[in-house]
Amino acid sequence: MIWEILKKIQFRELWGLTVLCVKHPLYVIPTINASKRCIAICNDLLGNTHHLHNPANAFRHAFWNVLIVSYCARRNKNTPRVLAWAKRITDWHEEFSVNEPLDRAMDLHNNKIGRLLAKEIFAHKEQKMIETVKKAMKNAKKVTKLEEIAQYKAQLVYLVE
Repeated sequence: MIWEILKKIQFRELWGLTVLCVKHPLYVIPTINASKRCIAICNDLLGNTHHLHNPANAFRHAFWNVLIVSYCARRNKNTPRVLAWAKRITDWHEEFSVNEPLDRAMDLHNNKIGRLLAKEIFAHKEQKMIETVKKAMKNAKKVTKLEEIAQYKAQLVYLVE
């Protein structure tokens, strides 16, 4: 999985990732572990549906951020720093991912909602985190234009059913 991602990254993007990781070495392994765990849980719970632009995808992005915060908080108790790291690394991911503007905005928004949820639940048991993000997924709102995303400040969004 990691190798497949790294093969797609151009030198400039890889350099940016390297700089991020060198500046925050304590977060690298927890972030990788959180990412692997997120995909495993999403595959178990949602099958392949989380790869589409639907509520399952919204769940994956939010849950990914929750897990990054949770795993990294075990290394550093400074929650604002951990939240800032989760934002930096997931924003970086969206920068190098090839997405249409609406898709990218949706992913960034759902990452942000995940970090908002993480503030409250990052120290909970994994099952509680899953239940909380699933509840948010059930309340996700469908959007069709960039401008619509901004009106859902505390809700996940998706593009297709």
